[in-house]
Amino acid sequence: MNLKKEVKSRSLYLLRFPLLVSLGLASLMPKGFSSTELVNDETIKFQKDSTFELKLDNQVPVTYRQIPGSEIFLIMVAFDFGESFLRSSERPQLGVLTELMERGSTSYPKDNLFALLEKYATGINCGMGIEQGSCSLSTLNPYVDELLPAFASQLIEPSFDPLETKLVLEQAQAAEAASLQNPESYVNEVVNGIFYGEKHPYWAPQARKLEALSKIKLDDLKALHQRLLHKTAKRIVVVGSMPPDDLKKLLNKHFALFQTAPQVALKVPRPTYSPSKNFRFAARDIPTSYVRAKFVMPGIDSPDLIASQLMIHILSEELENEVRTKRSLSYSVYAQVIPYSMGIGVLHASTSKPKETLEVIKPIIEKLKGQKLSQAELARYKTVFATSYFLNLEEHSSLAVSMANSMSYFKTTDRLYEMPRMLAAITPDDIQKAAQKYLKQFRLGVVFKEKGFDTKWAQDFLKSFP
Repeated sequence: MNLKKEVKSRSLYLLRFPLLVSLGLASLMPKGFSSTELVNDETIKFQKDSTFELKLDNQVPVTYRQIPGSEIFLIMVAFDFGESFLRSSERPQLGVLTELMERGSTSYPKDNLFALLEKYATGINCGMGIEQGSCSLSTLNPYVDELLPAFASQLIEPSFDPLETKLVLEQAQAAEAASLQNPESYVNEVVNGIFYGEKHPYWAPQARKLEALSKIKLDDLKALHQRLLHKTAKRIVVVGSMPPDDLKKLLNKHFALFQTAPQVALKVPRPTYSPSKNFRFAARDIPTSYVRAKFVMPGIDSPDLIASQLMIHILSEELENEVRTKRSLSYSVYAQVIPYSMGIGVLHASTSKPKETLEVIKPIIEKLKGQKLSQAELARYKTVFATSYFLNLEEHSSLAVSMANSMSYFKTTDRLYEMPRMLAAITPDDIQKAAQKYLKQFRLGVVFKEKGFDTKWAQDFLKSFP
């Protein structure tokens, strides 16, 4: 899976990752701790009191956040289903299916649908990631009655037009082939080959995906759609101002043909680490090297998660300051966490000087592991980190994504609203412990010109973090 798809969550990149990975740890806060409030108790109570759990007549659950006075209505159908639930040969079918679900249905052919969406300046967005997926629509309140039937129709009865299906398959193959030619995305394929191994549910080689795309039949997509519609765990998430009883009546009318199923618990194996297989190089005749490391991070339900996420945020900021701003060694440098049932850590740099860049990154990591931050330093990082929380609550789309993920992993939205309390509880000790525990056993991939990179540079970096 390329990195663009890995970080893709429900509803086309709507989720800012610091919030998602900070869900679900309120119960782990030490009793009696004191800290500066990021959000007061009244605000948290208001958020909880404004969130409703409904159930349609067909037993499909609905999570609704009511925002009085809002002129915007956003609806999302969130699936607890993604590529990791399928065999590697079947995974490319999901992307093709969700693309088709945006392009017309039996009741709303493509031309009619696009004219309707253009009329109201909106769109239907569907996407499937590793563990979850979604389709969403956002509009103004006066247009809900006309647009909601069209949205439901795309999910329930996509047209599966043969010519449109052929076009989508050709586009998917071209996009996959193009990503192999782009060194910035190809470096992710290079490092994935030594990070995941052949049979991990989070990844399949792109060459295998291209082969699978060439073999997809229309009947395969129809069968997968029936599985998605009737045999997967799902919920409807809505953000708007409508009274809850009116919303339930409206959804019962348009989503009666939906069915849900019990949520399937994923068993995700931790990739095996081998010091003899922790580096891979791919030669490309290019002037810029693309360097990417991956490592295992805590899963989204781990008690280590929030401290680890904040730690990675700190690492990313320090990389930016030292590698790019002060030394001008990199065009792009960052660290991030991709949070699923298993967390994935990423370090990335694009640079014409890979040796010098690795030499600067190494002491930054060592400092984070070896020296505790001061309380003042940590407070500053927390303030920046918390910005993502407030930004997520400001937008209907990102709020819906965050609610859907909280419900998927924790069965409640309370964990979402209590995030500031969890963040406030983190100490300098927690940050150092997280760095010591997780910043190790890196797998490193490099794409660069054949004689531009010495294996010894990688070995010197990797042996420092066994």
